Amino acid sequence: HCRRLARPPHRPPPSPFGERDKQEVVANARPPMSAEPEQKRLCKRQRTDKLGGNSLVRERKSEGAMSTNSDGVADMMADVVVDEALHSRQIAVYGKESMKRLATARVLVCGMRGLGAEVAKNVILAGVKEVAVQDTEPAAVRDLGAHFYLLEEDVGKNRAEACAPRLQDLNRAVNVRALTAAMDEEMVSNFDVVVMTDIGSEEALRFDDWCHANGVAFIKADVRGLFGAIFCDFGPSFVVEDIDGEEPHTGIVSSISQAFPALVTCVEDERLEFQDGDEIAFSEVKGMEQLNTGGPFKVKNVKPSSFEIECDTTAFGAYSTGGLVTQHKRAKEL
Repeated sequence: HCRRLARPPHRPPPSPFGERDKQEVVANARPPMSAEPEQKRLCKRQRTDKLGGNSLVRERKSEGAMSTNSDGVADMMADVVVDEALHSRQIAVYGKESMKRLATARVLVCGMRGLGAEVAKNVILAGVKEVAVQDTEPAAVRDLGAHFYLLEEDVGKNRAEACAPRLQDLNRAVNVRALTAAMDEEMVSNFDVVVMTDIGSEEALRFDDWCHANGVAFIKADVRGLFGAIFCDFGPSFVVEDIDGEEPHTGIVSSISQAFPALVTCVEDERLEFQDGDEIAFSEVKGMEQLNTGGPFKVKNVKPSSFEIECDTTAFGAYSTGGLVTQHKRAKEL
């Protein structure tokens, strides 16, 4: 007969160090070779937060309709709240200015078939102020395979009224409502953007002419199997806040001279990507605080880790420490 022997419990080998020796080893442990000075790591973290990292700070700006002045700059009224924790990924793609505009936008989506429902879904998830879905037709069996917001029991009901509650569940922060009346100019006048997906060419031209004359952004979209078409009319002109969609170039300041032009030197381990003629803005500079509120400043004589600014700093306080420099992008009217 074979007898299975029980395996004794595993015990780690005894440490060659006593308890006191282990405490001394931990206390005398050296930091990793890749550790950076505290000031440099702090500057990098502050720069990341400024570029739209996981900041939980909410910005309060103005609420209401946007107006464009003679310089083509979009003005906002008071009290728009942009939740950076909720929209951090969208801010990284769209930018803060676009998110502020989205937060006040009222959008009308006409036609609740497959394309209209998809447009409404994406706009609601983007976090606009209000979305109205409009349709005059009842849901048919074939509509059930076009999107996820109609069920079998909705057949025979108005498509907009049947879709609205499920679209609302996507984002409770957006006001979603259904419109079942025929579309006319009075209805369109209550919105900033109108998207038409189920409309003929002649009627689309009539609404486009009215929207163009009354400052309402007009979009007509259509799909035919694997092919799609879209027409956009945003008025006589519109302002592009970010002309290239790239993250603004940045640098960590290490010194600034008191001269004209002033020489700005940045840390050497990060090559500057500015070009002559670019505009930059300063923040968190200590000693020469006048630069934090001035600008933007035009740069010239750009080197891998330094550049000059067209600013006389001889009367400014002496540079002490800190500072971030960020590329300033000017809006462009098209």
